[in-house]
Amino acid sequence: MYIKLLAGFLLAANIFCPALLLAQSAPADPIQEAERLMEEGLYLKAAEQYKTAIKTAPDNVQYLYGLAMAYYRAENYKKAIEFAEKCLQAGNATIETYRLLSNSYDLNGEYDKGMATLRKGLEKYPGAGEFYVDMGIIEYLRNKPQEAVEHWEAGIKAAPHFADNYFFATQIFLQSNKKVWALLYGETFMNIERGTARSDSVSRQLFHIYKGVVQDSLYLTRGTIDFPVKTKNNMELAVHRIFANLHKNGMMNPQRAVKPNGETNMLKMVSLVRQNFLETWMQSFMSLYANTLFSYHRKLYDQNYLEAYTYWLFSSAATNDFWLWQTNNTTKYDKFIDWFLSNRMRVDTDNYFVRQQYNKQ
Repeated sequence: MYIKLLAGFLLAANIFCPALLLAQSAPADPIQEAERLMEEGLYLKAAEQYKTAIKTAPDNVQYLYGLAMAYYRAENYKKAIEFAEKCLQAGNATIETYRLLSNSYDLNGEYDKGMATLRKGLEKYPGAGEFYVDMGIIEYLRNKPQEAVEHWEAGIKAAPHFADNYFFATQIFLQSNKKVWALLYGETFMNIERGTARSDSVSRQLFHIYKGVVQDSLYLTRGTIDFPVKTKNNMELAVHRIFANLHKNGMMNPQRAVKPNGETNMLKMVSLVRQNFLETWMQSFMSLYANTLFSYHRKLYDQNYLEAYTYWLFSSAATNDFWLWQTNNTTKYDKFIDWFLSNRMRVDTDNYFVRQQYNKQ
């Protein structure tokens, strides 16, 4: 489960920092020995080393956190709670400390205390998107996708530049009857976090959605997670309307992108559909529903880089077709990359979007 794996993200850099090797004849420093044991997966032995260090400095937050993490990794959540709480009492608790304590409470069967700890963390660090990530995961593991995604969207609003909440929201919406938001959040995520395994994964996921849209006009509304439609959403309705019109007008016909061997070049097809979508959006909805992503698309369109950007976006999903296009358009793609590196999509507290902004009043 992700929460158990979360420990890897909670490790503070100041605990496992590189240290000079000691001479073989010198006694091992407890903290260095603890670090070594943690790396080897000997968590309870590492805990003993942290205890030794704590005897010399009972209020050292670094040592207390290390001990709490050792117990957390050993799945002794009661002990992890005990020493993570001492971290908070010692003062200057980090974001990682609150996360460690919260997840320890949750895994110890104390859901309310886990959530309360994250809320306390938000009081101290109100712009920390990490807390919203954890709240959402805690709810998702309790089979509450609606509550989970609301936490992640709150995280997007609180920390628009923080990638993780976009990533997890995308994963939920991919499975849902509201795939529009997987497309929008997923692409925003890829602009914030470029060139990682996660962005490659999202590239493939979004490409799969576009293939579904080309083949089925109702694909965006089909999913195993059925979110109730409490309030109509203007953005969602507008996207559905454009895709429906593209189907009606024959713009989703695979014959638009046929290879010499008769197969459909789906990457080219998706590129054409995205351009047609944007042109319609600019004519009909751009002035009605401000959106950071579509504004960036317009900037790309005006620079004549939308096609190259789309090929970049799905280079991990349709690798062969991407490389063939790139080989035949080297100058165009190189110019785009030069521009792209210095013209990132702006995502900050003044430039972001969340689904709730477009709910009908």
